[in-house]
Order: sequence, then C-alpha cells, then structure tokens
Amino acid sequence: MAALAATVEWRGGTSFVARTGSGGRLEIRASGEVQGAGGRALDEVAEETAPAPVRPKEAVLAGLGGCTGVDVVSILDKMRQPAEAFAVEIEAEQAASDPKVFTHLRLVYRFRGALEPARVLRAVRLSQEKYCGVLAMLAQTASVETRVELNGEELEYELARLPARGGALS
Repeated sequence: MAALAATVEWRGGTSFVARTGSGGRLEIRASGEVQGAGGRALDEVAEETAPAPVRPKEAVLAGLGGCTGVDVVSILDKMRQPAEAFAVEIEAEQAASDPKVFTHLRLVYRFRGALEPARVLRAVRLSQEKYCGVLAMLAQTASVETRVELNGEELEYELARLPARGGALS
C-alpha cells in the first residue's frame, strides 16, 4: 500500500498550511491566532491557502505536522531563535488489513535561518517527547523515524523516548 503524506509549512506566528499527497490543502493555526503568513492578515493569503478537500487520514498527518510545528516554533521563539523558514514533511505507512492504522511514521523537520543546531534539536526533542499529543497518540500503533535538517544539512538526531505501543511515556 502506498504511503500517505503531508507537508506542513510555517507561515509566521503559529500559522501553518498543510498540503497532502492527494492535493488537499488546509490551514492550521494555534487557537487565538488571528494573523496568517508572516503576520499578514488571513484574507491576504487566502488564495494561496484556500482549502481543498483532504482525506481523513491525511488530515491526521496534517494535524500531527501542525501540532509538532506549533510546539517547535513556540519553543524556538522562547529560545530567541527565529527561523526564516520551517516545514515538517510526514509520511505514514499503514497496516495491510483493517482498520489500517498507521504502523510507521517518517517526519522530516526542515529549517532555514541563522539557528543554533543544538537549540533546533532541543526544540524538536521537546515537541516529540513532551508536548505533542498527536504524536503521543499515533506512537501507540506506529514506530517513529525522525530527520532534522538545518539549511540543507542533516543534524544528528536520535529520538530518545516515545510511548511504547500501548503504553505511556516512561
């Protein structure tokens, strides 16, 4: 079975646009956020972010990208590490039989800007291990593979802990 995919791109603040492998598109933002891309009013970016139908499981992947994306951007902001650009690419493999849950997730975090690599890695780690509830839920059935890139260079990253299948964080 073909992998499902979504790419979630940061638009400024805590606003993101998700594009799915089937061509779906939706806007994601943290509650209370009223600005869009780069602080522009949402109607200014409406055309480039206009919703297009999204398949249900692709919406879950978009939700995962938005959840971890908001975490990472917020953490980097608190560290005074402003990114120029940021995106999360997600691919998921599914079980062969019903209910066809996700069995493996691949997340690629891509950053551009004058960021300290250690702080980027810490932000991703905190999101994955502590804050992102969507990832914690999906990790109940899926293994997780993560790659982190800064300005086109891969950073060494090893996911220390996620909930074991059927278990809670240790």
